[in-house]
Amino acid sequence: MNNIRLVAPFDWSLSYLVKHSEYYVVLEELMSAVMNDEIKIDRLIYIETDENSFQMYPHVDIRAVNSKGEIIIVELQILTFPYCKDRIMEQVIYGASRMVSEQLEDDRELREIRKAVTISIVYSALDFNVGDDYLYHGTTQFRGVNTDEVLFDQKSGKDNCGGLKHTPADFVIPEYYIIRVSQFDTNGKNTDNAVLEEWMYYLKHDMIVEGTKNPGLALLLKDLALLGLSTADKKSIFEHYDTRSNIESKIKRRNAEAYERAKLETAQNLLNLNVEVATVLEATGLTLEQLKGAGLVEKDYQLE
Repeated sequence: MNNIRLVAPFDWSLSYLVKHSEYYVVLEELMSAVMNDEIKIDRLIYIETDENSFQMYPHVDIRAVNSKGEIIIVELQILTFPYCKDRIMEQVIYGASRMVSEQLEDDRELREIRKAVTISIVYSALDFNVGDDYLYHGTTQFRGVNTDEVLFDQKSGKDNCGGLKHTPADFVIPEYYIIRVSQFDTNGKNTDNAVLEEWMYYLKHDMIVEGTKNPGLALLLKDLALLGLSTADKKSIFEHYDTRSNIESKIKRRNAEAYERAKLETAQNLLNLNVEVATVLEATGLTLEQLKGAGLVEKDYQLE
């Protein structure tokens, strides 16, 4: 069995990777695995990272080319701050909208707009609290209300419109990929995509198998293995782990407190309806001491 080595976490490494073109193969490999297509980077358009804090939304906008030779704009973003699912979706939708609007600001004609794709890697204690998969894909389809047929078909190829060559309408509709790192199950096979399996293992555990056949992961293993990093980089990574752990602990504690408050509110509503205390305790899972501590029953109250 091959050894597994600890590597710098991806949410820490992104700001370093995007500054050096020799690491484009790493990003290309990840995008290709997620999109199940061969993606090559043409150039980086925009980079926003903060090496000193992972609480931001580090992201990079990439002008890339897919296997069909079509130019796409990909936003690779890491959502490390454990917001709720609504906040995560705001970031996902904002990313795609921003990429489209920025193309319009460059005075391009509508037919020159490139497809926007967002890949969001979610490290979050809250996450979505629903769904068992670790990779989700979304887009917009126009379907007949009565017939359910799809109005635009990507297989139709280029259209002639008024004598001008236009990209098929559905090709410019944004696509969204959400990677839920916490949902990856390392005990069983998740997909037939072996490259994606290895990437998910790295994203979740910050570990890569020695002898990996994937060039991007192999490069990370060679250059960013934890034992080979400088003392300053190791210190930065350990601080990164501490920050991530502290934030998730606070969020979990806050959730537990909110859950208990909700149960106390339910208990109060039941007591206001003259439901017996014993029944309230059974229905809410609270203890008598918790009811007393919240002032919902008298301090000297005893169950019969």
